[in-house]
Amino acid sequence: MQTAKAYYKRGHGADPVLVNDAEAVDRLIDELVNESWENSVAAVYVDGRLNQAGVPDHELLVAVDYEDKTMGALRYMGGDGTYFSNGGGNDDTTVLYYYMGSDREFPRTAILPIADVCAAVKEFLSSDGELPTGVEWQE
Repeated sequence: MQTAKAYYKRGHGADPVLVNDAEAVDRLIDELVNESWENSVAAVYVDGRLNQAGVPDHELLVAVDYEDKTMGALRYMGGDGTYFSNGGGNDDTTVLYYYMGSDREFPRTAILPIADVCAAVKEFLSSDGELPTGVEWQE
């Protein structure tokens, strides 16, 4: 499993949360579940996976519903596009999660059980930051 850096609080820029095994992913999700609404999203990057400009060529946003802590959502950005998890349904409304106090809009259909979110983060780390295949995705 690769090492990733996770950011979800102010100050993490200099001191991100390091995630390098399944237990660390579980801790990250547990920490997000216990955070306030303003820190309900973590941005996760596999360490060392950079583009030619020296910045990450991928991003996995991991969101936890601050009202229903058993649910969450994912957004993956990589070389070929941006994808949201697909929890099903046809509701075309959006839901807001918060990354360090700034809102992040997700389609309501992106909502998944938190166990699925956790499994996808583990797969993200084990695949060197590729789009996890254990969940369905929508553009």
